Amino acid sequence: MSVQHWSTFGIAVLGAVLGVMNTWLHWRKECVRLRVIGKSIINAPFPEAGNDRFKVEVVNLSAFPVVIEKMVFYRRRWWFFKKEVLSIENEQLPKTLGARKKFEWDYFQGMESADALKNAWKVGAKTEHGILKCTTIRPAKES
Repeated sequence: MSVQHWSTFGIAVLGAVLGVMNTWLHWRKECVRLRVIGKSIINAPFPEAGNDRFKVEVVNLSAFPVVIEKMVFYRRRWWFFKKEVLSIENEQLPKTLGARKKFEWDYFQGMESADALKNAWKVGAKTEHGILKCTTIRPAKES
């Protein structure tokens, strides 16, 4: 093959790669993207009463504002099934998150939800678009 054929082939491959990248970036720009970080579970002030404080950080990775409607706690059923155990809307929710903004959500669990959250395994943030992003809950580090 001549130099002309190789250069034409190279330009065609470059055009195809750039076209796929442009499509991918355009698609990602319009998607709702969240990062949910389960910060801590702290037993306070009376662990025997079932009072736990949950702290969850939600980060909006989208290029547009997103409304977080509620936080959802899940319990593990089997290794791949999960069951919604508690859906919470409190004074902090719904919350509008601007593009690339974050907020920390605190929930003080009282006696009314102690049994429901006893075996909570995941927490998720549900948006107005119906998108649900979950993360595993981890206990607070002892200091």
